[in-house]
Amino acid sequence: MSLQTISDLRRLDVFSLNSLFGRKTGTYIYNAARGIDDEPVSPRAEAHTI
Repeated sequence: MSLQTISDLRRLDVFSLNSLFGRKTGTYIYNAARGIDDEPVSPRAEAHTI
């Protein structure tokens, strides 16, 4: 199987990706290829004033 682009990943179902990469990584790739991210957004560092 040749996966070269995000479009190639989007053509696969979550079960195929889980078979290729394992359940956790396959599910992450499936969601990432579709723009799904449940991780909370947090700042890297506190903002400084000038």
